[in-house]
Amino acid sequence: MTSSPSLLLSTSADRAAVHSLTLLLFRSGIILGTVLEQENASDEDLQDGLRGARICLLCQGPSREKIWNTWPQLSSLLGFQGFSRSDEEWRQLVVLLPGAEAIHTLPLFLRKATVVDFRSGFTPEAVGKLIQLLPTQSPWWSHQDPQHSPQDEPPAAANLDGEGVVERSTFQKDAREEDLDDGKASGSSWHWPPPTPQRPLKILVFAAEPDDTHRVRLDRVYRSLEKSLRSTPAMVTRRVELKHSPAVQRQDLQSTLRHFEPDVIHFMGHGGRWETLNLDSDSGDSDRLEPEAFLSLIDLYRSQLRMVYLDACFTKYLGEKVISMVPCAIGMRKAVSNEAATRYCQEFYAGLGYGHSIARAHREGLTGLSVYRIPEGDIPQLLLQDGVDGDDYVLLPEE
Repeated sequence: MTSSPSLLLSTSADRAAVHSLTLLLFRSGIILGTVLEQENASDEDLQDGLRGARICLLCQGPSREKIWNTWPQLSSLLGFQGFSRSDEEWRQLVVLLPGAEAIHTLPLFLRKATVVDFRSGFTPEAVGKLIQLLPTQSPWWSHQDPQHSPQDEPPAAANLDGEGVVERSTFQKDAREEDLDDGKASGSSWHWPPPTPQRPLKILVFAAEPDDTHRVRLDRVYRSLEKSLRSTPAMVTRRVELKHSPAVQRQDLQSTLRHFEPDVIHFMGHGGRWETLNLDSDSGDSDRLEPEAFLSLIDLYRSQLRMVYLDACFTKYLGEKVISMVPCAIGMRKAVSNEAATRYCQEFYAGLGYGHSIARAHREGLTGLSVYRIPEGDIPQLLLQDGVDGDDYVLLPEE
């Protein structure tokens, strides 16, 4: 069984270009199994990603700092992988994204790496070269109607403007594209995809575990949530953007919401019987956020919020107030164990990532509790606003 390649990103400035590249590859049958960003990935994530990858793509974007200089662990881990695995099963590719500087000298561990140059844009020639170097899974149209053909889609291309922002543009033939026929490159099996998709679903995870509360290792809980989403179609096509805000304090809430503008707010931590949420503080003790304060934040962002997930004990009643402003919420009816909260969360988000409705994802979470013999299936509650049908409400519709 061949494992999927890993895609390692250098800086957040690369996201627009990487989004376009990921979509190009996905539409051509290339599934990127692991996507890691330097600013978010831990050493453990990096090691796991490299261990499970057949091919490692090192993306260099507009940032002047190169990934192999700013991520010290990468050099030693790549060197070890190259030494311990045969050439047939392990390859390293350097991908120069639009805006990247030329690479005059590569570090020792990349001297044998193949370089694919997209600095002039995602041209058919460069994309075709990269596709030939990557293992191809099923074509993107194989999951659609058998009568459908990729030629039925109006061909389009994703271009980058001068500031590195992906914009939509109609595919037009010119001297450089004269070898293309209906969006298909002659002599290759790839098809030009539609332009960059709509804004990804933005999930903001607030986590708080004050010193005076029971320790449940929320960092591990968040990592399990991230991993459950990682291999889903929504994550592969970059239709989900996760942001983790650990050890959140009262003063962090509004500034983080203002900056990230989430579609989903997920609070992970401890709740009280009086609908309070335990935040962190400078002293390390719990700072109990009053329900009125939390609801005022929800009200402020109600126009863009699609779901609020309250992953804490005794939050059902707070969730019932939330759905007066937001279409749906998840709340806990009473105290919930860490094992139950983690398992439900994993299965719930995996369901969302596969394009299932909110009600179906909720049932998948409850089924996960049953399968693992966790007798707390009556605790997680799906709360819906009047008029919202959970079986029709989908946060990540299939493409």
